[in-house]
Amino acid sequence: MERAVERKSVRKNGVVVLLDYRNVTRSLSDKIGPVRQLVRALFTDYLPLKLRAMHIILGSTPMWKAVLASFFSTFTVLFKKRVVIHAGNADEYIPTLEEKFGIFRDQLPCEFGGEYNIDAWKVWIRGQLETMD
Repeated sequence: MERAVERKSVRKNGVVVLLDYRNVTRSLSDKIGPVRQLVRALFTDYLPLKLRAMHIILGSTPMWKAVLASFFSTFTVLFKKRVVIHAGNADEYIPTLEEKFGIFRDQLPCEFGGEYNIDAWKVWIRGQLETMD
């Protein structure tokens, strides 16, 4: 995130975050609560960038209604307007991401059902870290 903030286009346009909650259980959700609070604080209080949207990809289990209720209770009204929930499999949410939000399959990591190989991102991060030394 720190390196992304250095890009002028990111400071101007903000970022879009994709969260993969498809395989998260209630037990795991309870354990990562502090991490969620830290991420929220980073985006709302500490990083000088705009969060344009947060897309949360869910499985199709009904447990998520209760989890999301507690998750959203900590956010401001403006932040809630930037959160989009997608449920189901990739064939169901990818067309919505493409048609309504302009996030195309080639921009989505393979783990989300897209075509983007995250290894390229890892190489970029390593390169950025080397320039810091």
